[in-house]
Amino acid sequence: MSARGLRSASRFKRRTTFFFFFADFTASSLERNSSGHRTIGFKPRTLSQKVGILFWTAAMVASEDGAGRNLSAAAAKGDVNALRRLLDERGLHPDTVNEFGHTALQVMMMGSTGVAVLLLQHGANANVQDGQGVTPAHDAARTGFVHTLRALVDFGASVNVPDCCGALPIHIALQEAHTDVVEFLAPLSNLRHRDACGRSALDVARESNSSHMVSLLERHLESSKSPQQTQ
Repeated sequence: MSARGLRSASRFKRRTTFFFFFADFTASSLERNSSGHRTIGFKPRTLSQKVGILFWTAAMVASEDGAGRNLSAAAAKGDVNALRRLLDERGLHPDTVNEFGHTALQVMMMGSTGVAVLLLQHGANANVQDGQGVTPAHDAARTGFVHTLRALVDFGASVNVPDCCGALPIHIALQEAHTDVVEFLAPLSNLRHRDACGRSALDVARESNSSHMVSLLERHLESSKSPQQTQ
């Protein structure tokens, strides 16, 4: 065999060896931790192992992005059936993020209580926050979907987590004049909490010129000797 043929055969052998190693590596070392994320089963030592991990990581990131994108799309459309298939049949974790770093609960159609319940039943984090500190409870309060907000609270969502402006969900609901949401939140919220502008919920109600909401909050404040901080 010529020198060129020997070099070609050597390169083929090295590539074949690497890809067989990579196949064995991915088959034997792919695991999942308690959060549903893939982990590596051993510490790489050789160059080929490190390169294999590099390719494997890139493939897994692309796979997770695609899974998160599909999950978010189903939730945003309010498609309960598609969401159930992804969670049950494909075994996706409900907190798998999309390409923008958001979970399905954060981008869901807020009016679809069934989507919220399905995600929460599968273990979605009810208190997840975006870069502005906004939680799903803030979003539900802003959009006025009290049934979705109730489901979030039933699964452990706190209504006393402030966003980056210091606003609680009740501040948002008052600003948007969602009376039914305010009535639901009032007994659960810390009504003495003040946002970054120094406003309590009662201050926001007064600014909105809603006598009903002002009276409602005043009654709750009078009936409580100390701030209620339901977590």
